[in-house]
Amino acid sequence: MHLKKEEVCKDILNILKKQPSNSVDSIQGHFFNELQERNLVGTVKNGTTTTYGIPMPQSDIMLINEVIYDLIVERVITPGRDSYNKGMPYFSVTNNEKLEEMIKSLQ
Repeated sequence: MHLKKEEVCKDILNILKKQPSNSVDSIQGHFFNELQERNLVGTVKNGTTTTYGIPMPQSDIMLINEVIYDLIVERVITPGRDSYNKGMPYFSVTNNEKLEEMIKSLQ
């Protein structure tokens, strides 16, 4: 596991503040890119050795999903984005006040 829950929660909340309609895949992609920048997934270079196709650890994927589910339980987000994307993996912020409170509590 490369990610910590507090880091994941902060990032997801900030993503949702900027883009309130989102998807699980988009959020997971954000963290994959972040881990790729840290040279932990994707194409990993270690000295003279390059390893290709290293996936994000399952534990990190499940942590991201857990934080998203926590936000659903807290009624910050609701499954669905619009009439064409009515359920998961899409979701939307439904309580901006709670979103702002959670962002402030993590600063």
